[in-house]
Amino acid sequence: KIEQKAFTLPKDATWDKLIAFYGEQLKAKGWKEGVAAGGVGSGMANDIMKNALAQANAGNDMFKTAIFTRGKQTLTVMRMAGATKRDEAELLLSLNTN
Repeated sequence: KIEQKAFTLPKDATWDKLIAFYGEQLKAKGWKEGVAAGGVGSGMANDIMKNALAQANAGNDMFKTAIFTRGKQTLTVMRMAGATKRDEAELLLSLNTN
């Protein structure tokens, strides 16, 4: 099951502010940053995914992504440049429940 919500962000909602807010709020509720793969090699897979996202985020001001997991849920937080106005940004939250 996937649920998604999109929001137009205020102009001062930078990626750093968003990820600090969501990281703090989600971790306080038991979420962990990264992908929960489980099993042998899951730590390495999580590290690879976190590094790949960090590299993609560093090289792209148009699109930033972070992933958090808790139990059988994965939350993807994405900040994107506005579709019609590049000085505006949008937030997309995508919750996947297995």
